[in-house]
Amino acid sequence: MNSRCWSSRLAWPTSSRVAPWGEGSRFLPRVPVTSLAVRKFLPVFAPGNYPRPCPKCGVMTEKSDFPVDSGKASGRKSYCKACDRRRGRAYYDAHKDELYAQREAVRKAAWQAELEAMVPEHRKRVEATQRLHAAGVRRHKKLLRELGVPDLSPEEVSERARRGAPWIRGVREG
Repeated sequence: MNSRCWSSRLAWPTSSRVAPWGEGSRFLPRVPVTSLAVRKFLPVFAPGNYPRPCPKCGVMTEKSDFPVDSGKASGRKSYCKACDRRRGRAYYDAHKDELYAQREAVRKAAWQAELEAMVPEHRKRVEATQRLHAAGVRRHKKLLRELGVPDLSPEEVSERARRGAPWIRGVREG
């Protein structure tokens, strides 16, 4: 018998010992098999034969209780969902800080990319606001000229106040 062929592993062990689940039993019992001596007698199942035992806990498990894995020939992971969850939880607990740092780095990179995408729109809005402000200033100066009020810069206003314009003196004296 060729030991490399998967079909050769389907045969029952050639030991004189009787399998613990009985000779005529079609399926293994749905109890965990913890003893190494008992595990030695578990048959190796070909991919796609279900129910089959989970290699980690030894429980006979239906196909729906194995997580989907498109990278495997059977389309399912090797371990049952319960063992896979325990493995995933243990990994997360051991690497929680690293995983959080990775997620935070991705989040910050996405935020920076979003901000960079907003720059052209922001520039357009700033330019539009500056144009509106300049138009408002022009309208205000035109109105002041029509009313005959001198258009003074802030420096000129300060200079006149320092010198003491007559209308300011009149308010102070009155």
